[in-house]
Amino acid sequence: MQLEVRDRDGKPLPQLCDDFLDQRLPVDHSRLAQSLLRLIRSGQPAAHSVHVLREGREIGSWSLDREDLETMIAAAREPDRRKPHPQPKLRLVHLSSR
Repeated sequence: MQLEVRDRDGKPLPQLCDDFLDQRLPVDHSRLAQSLLRLIRSGQPAAHSVHVLREGREIGSWSLDREDLETMIAAAREPDRRKPHPQPKLRLVHLSSR
């Protein structure tokens, strides 16, 4: 397998690209790329995306753009904790006696 790290313009950063042993494990290669991008960016802020390739075909990738999008989606799904939740309206039910 190959690991390709690219800058914001999509150009490979050769010093960070490498081959590694493909054990064909059942993993989410995009999440692997996400973890690797976070690790690489701690020392190489120019890294913008990580692509995992098998036999020249991309099998997983992650980018800062995707990270930002995922963060925005998660924030939109989280309920706004500042607004009070509406209280249900209680209704009185009268039972008629026979």
